[in-house]
Amino acid sequence: TSTTSNPTGIVYNTLGDYDVTLILYSTLGNDTLTKPAYIHVIDNSVIDTLTADFTAITGRLIVQGWSVSYEDLTVGYPTSWQWNFQGGTPATSTIQNPQNITYSTPGIYDVTLIVSNGISADTLVKDDYVVVTTEPWPDPNGYCEDTITNVRSNERPLTFRHLAPSKWGYFPGHNEYVVKAYAEKFVNYTYTDVWGLIVPVVKAYGATSTAKVKFTVWDVDANGKPGVEIEKKEVAINTFTPYFYHTIMFDHPAPVDGVFYVGFQLTYNSPADTFVVYMAPNRGVGGENTLFCKKGASWLSPSQLLSDTLNTSMAIRLLGCLYNEASVIDWDSQMVVYPNPSNGMVYMQLFDLEVKTMAVSVYDISGRKISMEINEDGQTNYSMNFGNLETGIYFINVNVNGQSVTKKISILK
Repeated sequence: TSTTSNPTGIVYNTLGDYDVTLILYSTLGNDTLTKPAYIHVIDNSVIDTLTADFTAITGRLIVQGWSVSYEDLTVGYPTSWQWNFQGGTPATSTIQNPQNITYSTPGIYDVTLIVSNGISADTLVKDDYVVVTTEPWPDPNGYCEDTITNVRSNERPLTFRHLAPSKWGYFPGHNEYVVKAYAEKFVNYTYTDVWGLIVPVVKAYGATSTAKVKFTVWDVDANGKPGVEIEKKEVAINTFTPYFYHTIMFDHPAPVDGVFYVGFQLTYNSPADTFVVYMAPNRGVGGENTLFCKKGASWLSPSQLLSDTLNTSMAIRLLGCLYNEASVIDWDSQMVVYPNPSNGMVYMQLFDLEVKTMAVSVYDISGRKISMEINEDGQTNYSMNFGNLETGIYFINVNVNGQSVTKKISILK
């Protein structure tokens, strides 16, 4: 405590987040101001690590003349921010959380954030992040597009590989390598949800009526490969007609943000099933590759699996939607995370939210994603066990109905 008007030299010896309270006394009465978690005491060995991130806290599907406000979600401790708003007014900002950026001309615009702390810097560009229209979007489901693909317009004809005579089977599909999943990497900041897929099927033979393929949307893990399943749908193989495009609609939209993977998982039965899809022609040495395949527990590129120079993209297309925004969630009143600091168990409670989609991710202070089991009690109470993690600062990112918030947690042991 201190009774001076401007106290200095206050020393904090323990990692954590601390409140600061000021009480003013006068003959006219008293007044109190508390700033929660105002002081952050961290390990100085990781202070230089930054991972830029941000979100729009208002709708991104707007009418010309409307505004968008942004929140910095950078992991680490930046001291400077440089924002660039393509198509926006003002076009730049140096404050942490810029508000009311106005977009006057219809179009689809990028947003860039550069953060620094004098030791390191990081940049994030969200391409096509803001969609500006001339009048309110007429479709209540939002702005949707079904032509999202990594295959270029001049990459025709589409192809696949018959691995005979060296191996049985096909690529990408069932084969002797026992590839259990194929995943296509997407980087897309326009859309908040993936509703479905359009799949170009080459071959489809189910040896039994129960043979199925599982279409899946994954998030990205700490190594940049497919991580946790966000949404999935099983479909009987014998319902597909070869050499046709087939539409797969998920039962629930898969919330996505930036980098994610889309593809399918296979099982290997006896007698054998066959399911194969098209891919782009080989781009050769140095060409871009966005297709990955899972052999055992490892995700491999086609060239790693096949020991050749195949660089390609799977010819799956996405149905992505940017929803008309629901009312902005007031996170301070609708969610609480406690205790903070904690020595192990952390609890999260939601209040008056109607949860349609939800995803929870945990990161350490370096931005590395932590494998964490989220235990759910109903749809409002959740718990996470940090007991096996080291003392330090962690970040819990919560996405509810396409809206995100990041909470900082101190683990002390």
